[in-house]
Amino acid sequence: MRSHLTFRAGWLVLLVALMGACSAPPRKQADGRELERYMTYAGEPVAGFSLLGGLDNWQSLSRDKVVVWTRPNEAYLLTVQMPCADLSFAQRIAVTSTGSTVSKGLDFVKVREQKCTIAEIRPLDYRRMQEDRRQKATQEKP
Repeated sequence: MRSHLTFRAGWLVLLVALMGACSAPPRKQADGRELERYMTYAGEPVAGFSLLGGLDNWQSLSRDKVVVWTRPNEAYLLTVQMPCADLSFAQRIAVTSTGSTVSKGLDFVKVREQKCTIAEIRPLDYRRMQEDRRQKATQEKP
């Protein structure tokens, strides 16, 4: 009888744990149009950028592309070497830096335990992107 109760309690604990894991809100998934939109505002590739203030925000765009913000209006499009499992579905990432500078070929986007080498860095004209978005929204209003 006791082993039966222990077995049921074990299943109950497992069920509660699974329900808790499912209740976390998923990060917004980007679609192909979102990646295209960001690519429109991406500048020429650069060797690196300063990470003195840390990351302000980030958004996964595809299996090998992620946007990171270092300030509210300062963003970079990072392309990582494949394979980089689960970047599209990551709930959190980390970006390494060497001497407070993120450098292509030297630093990584970390997803879980995987280190994905940064192959390309492109600064984004995020301010212009936001202005264009506001203008478009204004023009579409009746």
